[in-house]
Amino acid sequence: MQDDSFSRDIPIITQLKTNDADELSEFTPGWNQDFIQLRKGNFGMEVTIIEIGSFQFIDQFSSVSILYRGSSPPATFALGIPAFNLGETLYGGNIVSENSCITGNFDGYLDVRASSQVRLFVVVAPIQQILASAVQMQRPLRQELLLSPGIILPNTKAMKELSDYVAELMLLAKNYPERLMYDSQGNSMAHIILEDFLPLLVDVLTADPNFISEKKSRRRKLVKRAEIIMRDRINIPITLTDLCQELETSKRSLYYAFEESFGLPPMQYLKILRLHGVRRALKSADPRTSKVTKIAGLYGFWHMGQFSTDYKIMFGESPSTTLKK
Repeated sequence: MQDDSFSRDIPIITQLKTNDADELSEFTPGWNQDFIQLRKGNFGMEVTIIEIGSFQFIDQFSSVSILYRGSSPPATFALGIPAFNLGETLYGGNIVSENSCITGNFDGYLDVRASSQVRLFVVVAPIQQILASAVQMQRPLRQELLLSPGIILPNTKAMKELSDYVAELMLLAKNYPERLMYDSQGNSMAHIILEDFLPLLVDVLTADPNFISEKKSRRRKLVKRAEIIMRDRINIPITLTDLCQELETSKRSLYYAFEESFGLPPMQYLKILRLHGVRRALKSADPRTSKVTKIAGLYGFWHMGQFSTDYKIMFGESPSTTLKK
């Protein structure tokens, strides 16, 4: 069932504790991802990753509301299991309820708006090996399910068994990493882990799960169009009236659409995009030759006093401090 090249791999364990959303975006191997902090305050996230070949087991905890966009590594399927969720988390425009999982893949665009405190287990596995395991177990599994981002409501018992298994792996990775290398007989734990894990994953995917696909509402489409305009004109002054005229919609409709997607009014979301743009530019700039005022101006900030205040409230440090780092 497993390719020998996977089963012989020794687990690689990496951990990150960061206050920088960009550092987090670059941390997870093989992922194409972007994190945007949506609320003011110090960003905080802790991540532990166990890699076994193309398989990944991820434990991530965030302490501030974030928007996460991305896709999993090529030819893989990803399943997100909320272990703790304080507040409301949306995935693809749908509310992530208790005992639900989120699914995604390399081809689909993951779209999560996480609440203020969320702990999420993520498991990543090659699609073909999941299908091969299902065939060996004589379980019908539609490939479409592995290629369609959305929310599933799996069998409660199957989900708990998978969640408990991943939680135990993470506990070992954080406290006793040597136990994930070899068992008492000197056998590779990677092989044992994958033999145990794949049947549990197949159980979750085949035990009559209910599937909720990404919401395709008019408001979601309106927000996506508005975001394209905002990003294209990140450094050009644009008013709410301008935005509504180009989108051929009312201010009221646009406001409710953004509240539904981000919990923020449209112009506040635009300011956040611009603040993140400045922060990334400051971090890559040479502090000996670059000036905060010039970089801020490139993103449409002209009132330096107000800009500095907004920046510090958002990220917990002054723009000049970011530039010096």
